[in-house]
Amino acid sequence: AMRLLKGEMEEVAPEHDLEQSSEEFVANAVVCNGNERDLERICATMVGSLEPVLPLLIDRGLARRTDGRIELSDLARIMAEHFIGVERLTDILALIRKTDDPVEILTELECSSGHEDREKKEKKKKGRR
Repeated sequence: AMRLLKGEMEEVAPEHDLEQSSEEFVANAVVCNGNERDLERICATMVGSLEPVLPLLIDRGLARRTDGRIELSDLARIMAEHFIGVERLTDILALIRKTDDPVEILTELECSSGHEDREKKEKKKKGRR
């Protein structure tokens, strides 16, 4: 904190994983109204690096490329509106196929989310050592 006050700043370049990259990509696609050139421009100006997610979104039927435009499916638009990544969406779809009880779906999502958060924190701690 003291270094920041003195004007000494370290370089910040976050690396986004697949989940974060897919969230960013679909949100940016909505902002660009699907214009692929504008989307590339926005992604290029972002701080940090994004995983290439368009091929995965196309493979899963969440997006398609047509004449310089990226068309998002209804599910991809939901991803953008709620900042859901492709992995989380996959979990949600699997749970919907498994049960129609919304409370059970929410419970599964919350419990798995807490477990994944703890695992990520532990990996970061191990990486620092």
